[in-house]
Amino acid sequence: MVRPRWQLPKGVSRESWNYIQSEKIAHQYEDFLGQNPLFQLDVDLVQQQIEHLQNQFPECELYVADLGCGTARVARALDPYICRVLNIDLSQSMLLRAQELAGKRKNALELQANLAELQFLRPDCLHLAVCLFSSLGMLRPREQRIQFLTQVFDSLRQSGRFVVHVHNKYRSLYDPGGMTWLAYGLLRHLSGKGELGDRVYPYRGLPRMFLHIYSRRELIADLQQAGFRMIEILPIDVSGSTLLPSSARLIGLRAGGFFAVAEK
Repeated sequence: MVRPRWQLPKGVSRESWNYIQSEKIAHQYEDFLGQNPLFQLDVDLVQQQIEHLQNQFPECELYVADLGCGTARVARALDPYICRVLNIDLSQSMLLRAQELAGKRKNALELQANLAELQFLRPDCLHLAVCLFSSLGMLRPREQRIQFLTQVFDSLRQSGRFVVHVHNKYRSLYDPGGMTWLAYGLLRHLSGKGELGDRVYPYRGLPRMFLHIYSRRELIADLQQAGFRMIEILPIDVSGSTLLPSSARLIGLRAGGFFAVAEK
């Protein structure tokens, strides 16, 4: 049954809702994306943050939230570490698949929830939160993304960290039609009909998929508005296999995307 737009969850577009409800996408998620080198790059970064936080909180069992967890690949990668992972996703199909893949592992708990409505997280309860593979960009509009980031900030302990990934909108200038897309997006933004960086495109059998694509400056601004002050931006090579030097020329155009590591 198709939901009327007014019944969609807060921050979730019609296009994102169709993605969330697809059992086929959930079942094929890791087969389809598992060869993407970004899957290993982001897990390596998360493990580095865990090791840092274990030194920061040597007497604590670390509490981690994977926000938009998909099939919970992060929780599986954190098996060797002493931590508890809360896997949060709005897709019931993704969470069921996560439980299947987890087997008898006991370090994680799955919870179906909307990223735009995380008020149930207690203040200062997490050591680390992650939001990977551009899940932040699925929220719409900007006010909902800011609300999400603010709720993440509130849920972190002092000196806790947040790792988030976004795609780079200005990399589109290298793509066929990219300049046209940016120009059209700017006109829509100036007329109040959308945001610069909003993209709707066919994806894995869905005729329309929504994603907001960030610039480096926009990502920093949104994190700062949410309360974060210690922010490190890590540019990612367009292949997704390695990080680029932050000092590289034209990094705002060349990077395929960015990780931000933000500390409370």
